[in-house]
Amino acid sequence: MEDAVLEPLRAYIRGHATGDPSHFRDAFLPTAHIEGVRDGAFVSWPLAEYCALFHGRSAPDEETRSRRIDAIDVHGTVATATMTLVHGADTFTDIFLLIRVDDSWRIANKTYHRHGSALQPGPQQTSHRTARGEQDEADANAAYGGDGEVRGVVDRGEELPQQAREG
Repeated sequence: MEDAVLEPLRAYIRGHATGDPSHFRDAFLPTAHIEGVRDGAFVSWPLAEYCALFHGRSAPDEETRSRRIDAIDVHGTVATATMTLVHGADTFTDIFLLIRVDDSWRIANKTYHRHGSALQPGPQQTSHRTARGEQDEADANAAYGGDGEVRGVVDRGEELPQQAREG
């Protein structure tokens, strides 16, 4: 897998770590939307509105926050990525759609889910384990070193059992 697909994800991580919205502008296409459910209501922010949520300062608890790239799947000029962010009592799953435009990768759109105080599988959350199971989790945990730099990438190119594909 080419390292270039990681660049917008690294910029996204830097944006969260520093609170500097310029990193998000580097990561996302100008037409991108960030979508999810906030306080029980669907939200869809254009990039400019999302960037306005950040004021150029790290969060007071930044030292305790973590971000991890769980998976990246590349298919020619498009890719998907999943990231887990732990911000205090809240855990988020971010899912990215990326596209390669003019020889560089950018995030086209992002959706997120806020888990609340603990990330535990339940009826509304499905596992993203592959046929390799435990090794994938170990590889994914090694992907983010805690300092804004990605340590490795999980390449999940192996075939999944039929039940995993349908779930």
